[in-house]
Amino acid sequence: MPTRSGFDAYDQYRLANGTPRYPQRPVLAGAAISQAVSGGGTHSGAITGKVIAVSSLLDADAFPWHADWYGRQVRSALGAGFEDTFRLWFTDHADHIAPGRTPRLIDYTGIVEQALRDVAAWAEHGRAPAPSTRYTVAGGQVEVAAAAAQRRGLQPKDDVTVDDRQSFTTTVGQPLRLDAEIAVPPGAGSVVDIAWNATGLGPFEPVQFTDSSRVSHTVTYSAPGTYYPAVRVSVQREADRRTPFARIETLGRMRIVVHP
Repeated sequence: MPTRSGFDAYDQYRLANGTPRYPQRPVLAGAAISQAVSGGGTHSGAITGKVIAVSSLLDADAFPWHADWYGRQVRSALGAGFEDTFRLWFTDHADHIAPGRTPRLIDYTGIVEQALRDVAAWAEHGRAPAPSTRYTVAGGQVEVAAAAAQRRGLQPKDDVTVDDRQSFTTTVGQPLRLDAEIAVPPGAGSVVDIAWNATGLGPFEPVQFTDSSRVSHTVTYSAPGTYYPAVRVSVQREADRRTPFARIETLGRMRIVVHP
């Protein structure tokens, strides 16, 4: 159990007096691993240059609340200089490894590439990047704001529905219209790619679009089962559809139950 303050996610494993609820090993492995992968860093938060931290909300190895914890270390160390020095962007539908190992995950490489460009512009030219993602933490779970404009950061938001519902029941052979509402936070750029996946498995199929805020797709399921159709949206700061770089992705998914 960490002895350093601020590790609120571990409170569930402590007694009322703050002592560990369960037997402890003599070696604090987490601290040793953190120091090893950071070149001996103490994670004091006393940074001396511009920093943009990017954290994946579905990361199974580096939990998103770790990024919140470090952000609080920076705020405590820098005080009034925090907002002019540090940003924290959360990326939804992304894990520890990119590209995604499953259609349920995005490739978060693009937001890291944009963060590198933005932190360089911040340090070299004084151009402040997009604000940090707005979020809350409860019980070690990070929850970002629902709407893109309120969430901030750079990742777009898309919601997939059938008849304005994110869970829908139908029958085999019945055509369904899937609607996707897309919102892009300020400063993120423009939508350059939209692709559908009707089952939640296998490859995505790119589609042509004229209205980047709302797209529709009609599907018909030929076999009973539970499906998770998804739409993948990519934005790019310069609206460059030709480049593979600095594309920031997101996913919108819903649940469809098909009966015979």
